[in-house]
Amino acid sequence: MRDRIEAVSLDMGYTLGHPVRSALDIYVEGFRAVGVDLPEEEIRRATLEAWNSRAQTWATGTWKPTPEEDRRKVHESRRRVVLALGLPEEILPDLNRYIDEQFADPGVYTLFPDALECVRRLKEAGFIVGITSNWSWHLPEVCDHLGLTPYLDFIVVSARVGAVKPHPRIFQETIDQAGVPPAKIVHVGDDIRNDVIGALKAGMQAALLDRLGDIPKDELPEGIPVFRTLMDFTEWVCGKSDLR
Repeated sequence: MRDRIEAVSLDMGYTLGHPVRSALDIYVEGFRAVGVDLPEEEIRRATLEAWNSRAQTWATGTWKPTPEEDRRKVHESRRRVVLALGLPEEILPDLNRYIDEQFADPGVYTLFPDALECVRRLKEAGFIVGITSNWSWHLPEVCDHLGLTPYLDFIVVSARVGAVKPHPRIFQETIDQAGVPPAKIVHVGDDIRNDVIGALKAGMQAALLDRLGDIPKDELPEGIPVFRTLMDFTEWVCGKSDLR
């Protein structure tokens, strides 16, 4: 029998919020801004391949958590896209400047309609509430802009920890920030490997958010609850608590 829940950790991207424009669209815009006239699908394909390679590499390692290292790692991934497309590295400074400015703008992101109500109700119910997300250094500023910060007790972001989900370091930081035993924390997100399995390996509880009902469940561990909305999750987690 799992412990009752005292703290809730929420994923950010595609759980609480999402970019107004997709990250792939922003990359295509960046290449167009520096004069690249390759077919859009070619740019998207090379970018996705670089992201997949990056995800596999980052998931198994750690790094020094500084803004400079965060920027360097992202820029190295973009360099791979440029080389895969057969383009000169000389375009990188302008490309990086354009894309960095887009992602650094908090206005690029928006919340799902149920996000603020979810965190507000969780706080009112007495939970410790926070975010655990694979994100760049500026996630706290994004949370400020979106109105999330007043409801949060912690923000654990991969760039500031030096590890990405599902690495145990980022979940250990969540446990430390929440200040309660891991079995009393539930993490909810939209990725089975990063969110569900990563949290379970850290001794936490986990839930899957599947907004569109299209996430394959073949690798979902038995007994993990699945929700279509954050409000459904909120109702469930309030019933698993001794806080009210």
